[in-house]
Formats: sequence, C-alpha cells, structure tokens
Amino acid sequence: SCFADMISLKSISLPASLVSMDKENFYGCTSLETVEMAGNLSALPYRTFVGCENLRSVTLPEGLKEIGEDVFVGIDSTWNGMDACVKLESIVIPASVEFIGTNTFNGCTGLKSVIFEDGSSKTSSGYAATEMSDTYLQVVRYLNAWAEKHRNDG
Repeated sequence: SCFADMISLKSISLPASLVSMDKENFYGCTSLETVEMAGNLSALPYRTFVGCENLRSVTLPEGLKEIGEDVFVGIDSTWNGMDACVKLESIVIPASVEFIGTNTFNGCTGLKSVIFEDGSSKTSSGYAATEMSDTYLQVVRYLNAWAEKHRNDG
C-alpha cells in the first residue's frame, strides 16, 4: 500500500493519470486531513482510508464506479487502536457510483451528510454502515430500498 503509515501526510491531490489503487492505500495515515482525487479512478478498494482518524475532506472523482467495503472504517470504531474517519462530516457521492460496499462508513460517527449527485444509479451490497448517526442510517435505508426496487431492471 503506497502511502500506508505515513503519519506526517496531511494532504494529497491524486493525479488524473491514476487509474487504480491498492487496498489499504492510506492505512494508518493518522494525520491525513484532505484528499482530492481526479481523473480515471474507477474504484476505491477495500479499506482505503482505514485509521485516517483526522480525515475531514475527500473529493471523489467523477467517473468513480465503486466504493468498496470498509473504505472509511474502524472496526468497532477502532482498527488496531486507530479510530475510523470520525472527523469526516460530509461527502458527495458522484452520480457515476453504482456500488457502495458493506460497512463503508462504519465508525464514522461524525458523518452528518451524504449527498448523492443527481442521476445517481447506486446500489448496495447490503448495509453500508453500523454504529452510525440517524442521518446516515436514513441514507442506508434509502440505498437498500432503491436497490430492492431496481433489482430486476437489468
């Protein structure tokens, strides 16, 4: 994982040329606050931001298709003693996102707003969070209802 355990990393802008990332790419980047992604990245893989307890802002790229399992997670609110992304308060999900994995925001107790861009065609593999705020749980319920309604649309 390219940036794993870089505890002094505070901000990063990923280039448009980036097309893929390793799982746990920012594992343990406890000082990371801001991530800007551009370009051709199609998926955020498993546990991309695990333990990024100071993450406040993530700009997801247009064209992103998948937000994988446990992307912003802390297990039981911590992972090996690291908090989940508890300072992340809001995130915009691009309309291109078709899939959000299980436990994606588990432990992100500060999350108050998940905004889906117009034209979104997302689905969920099940529940996207546990131990979350009421606002986020409403989003999870919406995702599950939407996925059930459109399951047979082809």
